[in-house]
Amino acid sequence: MAKVSIIGAGNVGSTTAFLIGVNSLADVSLIDLDADLARGKALDIAESLAALEINQEVEGGSDYTIAEKSDVVVITSGSPRKPGMNRADLEEINGKIVSDVCNKLKQTTPNSIFIVVTNPVEEMAEIAYQTLRIDEHKVFGLSGVLDSARYLYFLKSHLKTSGIEGLVVGKHNENMIPLVSQTKIEGRSVESLLDPKSLAEIIQKTKSGGAQIVNLLGTSAYFAPAASIYRMVRTVLTNSKEVLPIVTLAEGEYGIKNKFIGLPAVIGKSGVEKIVELKLSDKELKELRGD
Repeated sequence: MAKVSIIGAGNVGSTTAFLIGVNSLADVSLIDLDADLARGKALDIAESLAALEINQEVEGGSDYTIAEKSDVVVITSGSPRKPGMNRADLEEINGKIVSDVCNKLKQTTPNSIFIVVTNPVEEMAEIAYQTLRIDEHKVFGLSGVLDSARYLYFLKSHLKTSGIEGLVVGKHNENMIPLVSQTKIEGRSVESLLDPKSLAEIIQKTKSGGAQIVNLLGTSAYFAPAASIYRMVRTVLTNSKEVLPIVTLAEGEYGIKNKFIGLPAVIGKSGVEKIVELKLSDKELKELRGD
């Protein structure tokens, strides 16, 4: 049976653990500085699986030895962005946390695939990669799967239809890039079905989707991020070679070199197998490169 370890037993980490368990994807270890929190969440999830007659192991604690022999490790540890805190502040705080987590992980589970969720995710993926000192294809981050889900949801809600294809690349912030050139509705371009104003409104909703949930809930989203992480983990464990938009190290693709950024990639059991280079519009390519 496959094994997944999740570092951080908050809303995102614990919801991800539940989804992995309830879908019988893998056994789960939930690790947190607060050992009782991790144990409590793990016990609650394990009992929920028993109620559903699902036979998956779920354990929790603060000892990183329970992460041993993990096929995939998901890093969600970190501080959320608070009022008055800028990106640099968050990077400094969470950079120390991710570095500490990765120093512990490389002692217990150095051969895993690592998925970084902590924000700002591009910088945290870079720190994880530099700390773990493993093949760059084995470290990648959550961004585009979640952002694309929001984009597709808002398109579906507006158009009242399914059969929509589209994705979001670039930074996991207000500068994310919904790829209009790649968006199709039952094979037709989105621009042939939506007027420019409506399309611009949907793009803006996508960019502010996370902030909207914070304003409504008073906390960051966790169901959609957890579902997005689950999809990434499932793609690795089933070796399905699915193309997903993730934060990965570009090595010349799209004219970007030695930088972690959101790009579409083929994902399998070895991690990032190939970055897929799509034909973007000149405007999209310029935005992606930060020109």
